[in-house]
Amino acid sequence: MSFSSKTNTNISIRHYSPSDEPSWLRCRVLSFLGSSYFDDVKTAKTSFVNPALELVAVDTQTGSQVLGLLDLEIFTELATIDTIAVHPDYARHGIATALWQRAIELLPDSVQEIDAWTREDEPANRWYRQQGFEVDTEYLHVYYQGEAAGERISTPPGLRLRAGFLHAELHHEPQLREEFNRVHHCRRYLRRSF
Repeated sequence: MSFSSKTNTNISIRHYSPSDEPSWLRCRVLSFLGSSYFDDVKTAKTSFVNPALELVAVDTQTGSQVLGLLDLEIFTELATIDTIAVHPDYARHGIATALWQRAIELLPDSVQEIDAWTREDEPANRWYRQQGFEVDTEYLHVYYQGEAAGERISTPPGLRLRAGFLHAELHHEPQLREEFNRVHHCRRYLRRSF
């Protein structure tokens, strides 16, 4: 599948190849840097236990520069978008949507639902809604660090807590945002028809 983006770059959607890994990692890191997932850095591409669709969007002139990626793990009737990312120099050019449309074409008939998890980044939330996803679950991610972290949570003898990651219910959001520097509103999006 090929198309021309708004930058007149010819883009091809194809299956991921192991030789794409360095460019895949660069694309993912650069995409995530501008989001609330800025610290979700990987040093190797995700390996899946279950069947998966692993798609990349590449510049047809170079054939190797990954401009976008979509990994979708399949659990029989449910599939989960593990990662969707677009290189920031090519954002808002239809790449994520083209990857998504190709994934839908390739889905096995057994898949009845697709879910995805994201935080409060408005472009990501808007994109999921535009693709027909609806919010299914919401909660908070709370990060903390420093000396005070260990004063709040008991630890086994000999250990001192310096940082942590917690889940919390939404009704605690105002209080948690006052107490912690990093609180993220997380959403599970679900799409039941294709």
